[in-house]
Amino acid sequence: MMSYHYFCKLSIVVILMVVYYKYIKSLLIHYAPYMAEWLLLTKYFPKNDIEGTIELIMIATSHVLFCIILILITPIQWPIITLNWALIPIYFFYGLLLGIGCMGVSGLLCKIVVQIINTVKKGNSYDLKTCLTIGRGGWIKHHLQSIEILPVYLSLLVLAMQVGSEEVIFRGILLNYFMPFGGVIAFFTAWSLFVLMQAFFMHRWQGAIFPMIGASVMGLVHSVLYLQIPILWPLIIAHITFFLFSVI
Repeated sequence: MMSYHYFCKLSIVVILMVVYYKYIKSLLIHYAPYMAEWLLLTKYFPKNDIEGTIELIMIATSHVLFCIILILITPIQWPIITLNWALIPIYFFYGLLLGIGCMGVSGLLCKIVVQIINTVKKGNSYDLKTCLTIGRGGWIKHHLQSIEILPVYLSLLVLAMQVGSEEVIFRGILLNYFMPFGGVIAFFTAWSLFVLMQAFFMHRWQGAIFPMIGASVMGLVHSVLYLQIPILWPLIIAHITFFLFSVI
């Protein structure tokens, strides 16, 4: 009986994830250039840069809306998103160290994986820099473009909306949603979905190496921490820190 209910819930979540992350985001990406032209922004900024920035803003906004929809339709206790202002310095310092640590571990694992690939696939030579360069062709490229066009605080806001929503979805919502089946099942379900989500819109496997390894490390650490202390703010700061180090 538990397996039946679990797979029903899992099927619903997978369908929602695929519909949003694959199809709705594809539509937003498709219409971003038209939105840039409709707003007449292509007259004032380089076409590729402004289209990437508009795309990023639309995606970040849709992330927040998707969070709200999931919170409203899933029968869970709302994730803790209230902010204790007195604890902001602690949240910031803790999240900063956590993000830097996850970034370091991810980089090391990525380097090991690349070396294994080079050993197995003789005649092909890849390095960490190449994989990171290919990976920068995705969302990281758009964030770099947004920094050139938007004020810094707006670029950070868009970044916080995008990656912060992922923490709400995969830690705050999905962990709680699958918790009735046990902490271990909830953990591996939310973690697996978070890792697999990184593969969407990756046209080359080399570009997916670092995002998926990074998501594996971050998903593992963040999920364990959230199960112990269900507060999202330090995890959001850590996610932003991780992404900022990826950009620079």
